[in-house]
Amino acid sequence: MINELLIKPITKSFARVLGFRIKDLVRNYPFEYGVNIKNIGDTTFNGGKIINILLRSTQKTDDSKLKCLKTFSIKHLKPQESVSIWFDKATLRIDGAYWLNVELIPNDIENKIYTYRWDTLNNKPELKSEGNWQNYIFIESEAIEHHRTTNIILGFLSLVLILEIIFGIRNLLENIIELFIDLFI
Repeated sequence: MINELLIKPITKSFARVLGFRIKDLVRNYPFEYGVNIKNIGDTTFNGGKIINILLRSTQKTDDSKLKCLKTFSIKHLKPQESVSIWFDKATLRIDGAYWLNVELIPNDIENKIYTYRWDTLNNKPELKSEGNWQNYIFIESEAIEHHRTTNIILGFLSLVLILEIIFGIRNLLENIIELFIDLFI
């Protein structure tokens, strides 16, 4: 039997700037990663397991690989049913694109698993391979996050300055009008 699984990477950042949680993954800040698996086939997937989980930089440096040695079970999935599986927490020292690679093994050896990833250009599932899957996640530079934070602060301060100018002039005009009323009435 053939099983068709659409797999998407999922991440959760634990980075904080000014007390607010950042949604993007940032170098040197902890995050959690995993996959969301959806049965896009017409038959029930009888379950399986995920092994050989590898997160590696596309820059091909040896110190930018993370291997998760755990094995994860995939529950039975009816057609169009999905499940999220979180692998591990990590902190990466190099920014840029990282490949997330996993190997899937069905509980029933006679079954085959065809993995798909979401093709954002054509907005549809794209066949990846049999039993293996990979997709990328992106780790931002700390400098980019600091620039973004600085821009938000500057935008807020500019807004405060503009409001002060508008309401400061308004108060001045109100005082001048009150002075004219007191003098001429």
